[in-house]
Amino acid sequence: MEKSITAFVRTVRGGEQLCFEELEDIAQTKLSCSCAENGFVIFGATKSVLAKIIYFSQTIYAAGELIGSKNINTGDVEETVSTIIDLVKAHPHAIDKSAGMRVTCHRRGEHAYNSQDVERRSGEFFHEAGFTIELNKPAYNILIFLEEEFCLVGFDWAGRELDKRAYRIFTSARSIKAPICALTVQFAKPKKDFVDPFGGDGSIAIEAALQANAKSPHEYQPEFLFQKWFTFDFAAAKRKKKGFAVSYADGQIRHLLSAKKNAKIGGVHDLINFAKADPSWLDTRFEKVTCMATHLIEPGKTTPEKFVRKLYEDLKDTCNMILKGPLCVITTKKELFLEVFSGYAITEELTLQTKHQTFYLLKLLRQ
Repeated sequence: MEKSITAFVRTVRGGEQLCFEELEDIAQTKLSCSCAENGFVIFGATKSVLAKIIYFSQTIYAAGELIGSKNINTGDVEETVSTIIDLVKAHPHAIDKSAGMRVTCHRRGEHAYNSQDVERRSGEFFHEAGFTIELNKPAYNILIFLEEEFCLVGFDWAGRELDKRAYRIFTSARSIKAPICALTVQFAKPKKDFVDPFGGDGSIAIEAALQANAKSPHEYQPEFLFQKWFTFDFAAAKRKKKGFAVSYADGQIRHLLSAKKNAKIGGVHDLINFAKADPSWLDTRFEKVTCMATHLIEPGKTTPEKFVRKLYEDLKDTCNMILKGPLCVITTKKELFLEVFSGYAITEELTLQTKHQTFYLLKLLRQ
């Protein structure tokens, strides 16, 4: 029987519970979760399950085996590094000292030092302890995350940023990162069908198609750091299909063409129904929709409030006619939308916090 380890994943802060739901869905079993906060989910899993999660998960940025976590002194780099070293010393690990390793630090918040300070001082400890330091192609990578006063240290299993997607070639100023798109789909919980009425570059529809058809976002790039010390059969790995139909709509032909190209690169072009349609014309394309989710167009320098208000009013009229389930939106500016969508009740709301932006995930039903 395969031994269980303590694993961790990094996701969008505020989306930890949605991420954990996805992890259990991929694992196809209940997982014991000991922490779901600060943008991290810590849980028990076998190495095979962790490898499967890394391959299939759409909502994570990084993943690996936990070394330890602890609060730190944000004003003293030496004390912070000392805390990190103590966590490493207390963790039973079997690293080949000659194989080559590096230290990578990701920092968010106010600290009296930067990531490079932590990497350099931590690297000095490992070098003095007899480890071979290899910055370009290491066999092992020690990940250090500093989130305000929270510090998490772990062995990197991915070896690369898991939020990156090969299909994100034709993007726009409205484009948001893939894990946020995937969390939007996870939040919507489509059962029968799914429509994105402001499709843009297609990222939300593509992530929905990947989930609906149990496809890995890394299907064409199955290269991970853990393959240097753990064998995993990607071809045999399976995830349960959700089976809902995915549709994309956008009123601008350049967005439609970009979305089709991105979907083709992502291997899901034939799994999405594409339509050139403004919100006011969606009722001519769909007789009934049970789930709708989208990244809202927002008022700004190039999009006057009057124009955006008209789009929201058209979307509301269409929802009144064809939507028979929840409307889910993600936005950084919710006030105008909620003003227009009076008569709809918020049944669920989440706040997602990235390094530079705050997003609001809203689920609404017509009253």
